[in-house]
Amino acid sequence: MEWLALTTALAVCAVSTVVAEAAPQRPVRIALLSDTHVRTNPTGDHAAYRDRLLQAIAQVREMKPDVTLFAGDLTENGSPEDFATFQTLASGLRRPVLWVPGNHDVGGKRLPGKDAGVTEESVAAYERLLGPSFGARTAGGARVIFLNASLLGSGLPAEARQWVLLERETARKGGAPKVILLHNPPFLQEPGEKGGDYWTVEPEPRARLLELARKGGVRAILSGHIHRPLRNDVAGVACITTPPISFGLPSAVQPEGWTQVEIATDGSVTAEEVEIR
Repeated sequence: MEWLALTTALAVCAVSTVVAEAAPQRPVRIALLSDTHVRTNPTGDHAAYRDRLLQAIAQVREMKPDVTLFAGDLTENGSPEDFATFQTLASGLRRPVLWVPGNHDVGGKRLPGKDAGVTEESVAAYERLLGPSFGARTAGGARVIFLNASLLGSGLPAEARQWVLLERETARKGGAPKVILLHNPPFLQEPGEKGGDYWTVEPEPRARLLELARKGGVRAILSGHIHRPLRNDVAGVACITTPPISFGLPSAVQPEGWTQVEIATDGSVTAEEVEIR
């Protein structure tokens, strides 16, 4: 029912005009988690992933953030059973909670010469159980623009709708600080780096995304996927990638964890990694 209400709200938002909101009077505190890789009836490593997620949930509950965000790869296989298990586990968190899909949930980005990747059918299967794969919502004092990173550069009809959403949301004036949530980080070292790899948004949609974020006064782009922490600041936008819940890369070197993000009233962004105990 919660996601039905959210879907209705997003539909109303899609036809409304751009309006200004009241500016926040205090910092916004965000708990950023990613790469939970939930599996139903887990064994072995996946049982350890589940245990770490439960530990992270306990830590987040203790933190009492304004909003909790999951940056994709919620499940291992993107099955209905895995989606339902993730939703049950996430229900232990204080609302509001928002999430986006990753490549394990809906398929990865589409690359020339490669057949595998996101499809309209995989996105629809995700949305039937976990709600919209992209949209926007004011939650915990932030305007969260949540995107399906696998759609970027895909050429699928849903990608065009997602760009319309992003353009409209970045045009909003004033009010709650804007953050973008997606699975893949825009880049690893510098905005002009080459594409064609597994990890980042491809160069063409990356440039469009970063320009809209810059022009729209987006404070942070929050992501996961690379299973290690990363921060890059470009054109006033903090690009923050959280460590994973499931397993770090390099294995046995990078600790698992999540990230506390704070947006101050002056718009500055800080991030502190929290290791899972």
